[in-house]
Amino acid sequence: MSLSEDYRRVYSSNEPTTIPQTTLMIESANKEPVHSWTIAVSENCDWTVGLCDNRSARGYSMGQVRGRYALCVKGDQLSYLTGADNTVTEQSVTPERMSRPESV
Repeated sequence: MSLSEDYRRVYSSNEPTTIPQTTLMIESANKEPVHSWTIAVSENCDWTVGLCDNRSARGYSMGQVRGRYALCVKGDQLSYLTGADNTVTEQSVTPERMSRPESV
């Protein structure tokens, strides 16, 4: 594991031949594996977890998050981010949408 110079990102790798952020391959519904993850503390959120697939990971450079999907939390508010490169769309998730349905 390694820590970024600004102490705001943690990177982990299990394959020395790939980009340093690769940790594991997660199969998704569309059979496109998730290629890397990052956890970051940003100016806009208390914390962010981002995932990117192989297409997003290509051309990755340190200090740049090119994730396609992310969850971020600010206070009690959970939001999800989607996008590619520098285009990001943010949607808030209400606690009601996050809660588990009660069994009948």
